[in-house]
Amino acid sequence: MQKLLFSLRTLFVVCLLATTTTVLAVNGTESVKAHYLPEETAARFGELNILHNNRICQMQTYAIYFTKKLYGSDTYQGLTAEQVLTGWIFWGEEWMDEPMLKMKDGEMKQRMMLRNYVSANTFFKRDNSIYTIDKYVKAYNKDEFHKQVMSVDNKIQLLMNLRRGLSLKIFPYSIKDSTIWYAPTEDLPKAMDFKHQEFIQTVFTQLFDNAETNNYKQMDLIVDKMLKYQRANGGTSLPSAKQIHAERTCNNIPFATIIFIVCVAMGVSTLLYTISRLGRQYWLKKNHDVRAGKKSRMDTAITLASRLVMLIAFATISYYLYLLKTINGSLPMANKYDIMLLSAWTIMLLSLVVGLKYRILQPIGFIVSALILGISIFATTV
Repeated sequence: MQKLLFSLRTLFVVCLLATTTTVLAVNGTESVKAHYLPEETAARFGELNILHNNRICQMQTYAIYFTKKLYGSDTYQGLTAEQVLTGWIFWGEEWMDEPMLKMKDGEMKQRMMLRNYVSANTFFKRDNSIYTIDKYVKAYNKDEFHKQVMSVDNKIQLLMNLRRGLSLKIFPYSIKDSTIWYAPTEDLPKAMDFKHQEFIQTVFTQLFDNAETNNYKQMDLIVDKMLKYQRANGGTSLPSAKQIHAERTCNNIPFATIIFIVCVAMGVSTLLYTISRLGRQYWLKKNHDVRAGKKSRMDTAITLASRLVMLIAFATISYYLYLLKTINGSLPMANKYDIMLLSAWTIMLLSLVVGLKYRILQPIGFIVSALILGISIFATTV
């Protein structure tokens, strides 16, 4: 019973973490002091392609990764991930003061007396010339304190690479059958013609000028030119329309979170009902009641309902895996998150098949699937 209560408490905590994104999304943006683009203009940037994690993906995907890495959520104070990313690009100095770096509980947080969320400038002094945790990074060892320091340093390096433009590999250049994607601040090949070089090296200057004057319509036009440039020069490295649709569907619908919440609700409710049903059957047998061993209409209805919900959850996670396969071009097994999804899919399948004979496996299937999905969701937010 203690193990059961512990599992239920764990599910409850992870459920709160999984729904944090939804709660944050409805918060107002009044507390954001730094400048940011309107949602529509930022969304246009999200349609650009970018080289990230050794593949060409949507800028929206990179924005979500960037925001989650820093803040632990794909939104910040009501701003979309694209607004956060473009805010850092065009008003990086202001965003250095935004308290959006999530601090894990531990020795570093206690020793340096850090809050739950701090600004990047917390780790810089004297006009940003001194990086205060650099000495700990250089003296790295495997204790808890230095691991937390490295985690913070990874976030700092991520945003610094963005501010330097090094992360923005959004300009493709094809030579014969090879396509290389360049950032605007990189050294460009001498073989590249002057028009291409001029466009890559000046387009962000135009964007910065229009951002400062709030000329968002002109920014939209410039982003359209960048999209045309990518399509003209990206060659076969560009994702197909089908892949882009699959990627944006995954970005916009939190499949894992939805299935997780459903599995938690169904797992707890069906488990409690099963315990109640077994207790009732035991009491009936003990009293030699003729109803002992017989299914009630309630039993039949709940069994059918739970199987229907499991079937829907299984179909949903199957569709999600299909979208991921479409994006990557192969079965998603590239990281722990993908493996967790496949594990949950397998548990659901077994629950549907074996649960026909052993009804107790239905609530167990929900709970185990929820635990696996909860771990995968939690892993992507820390």
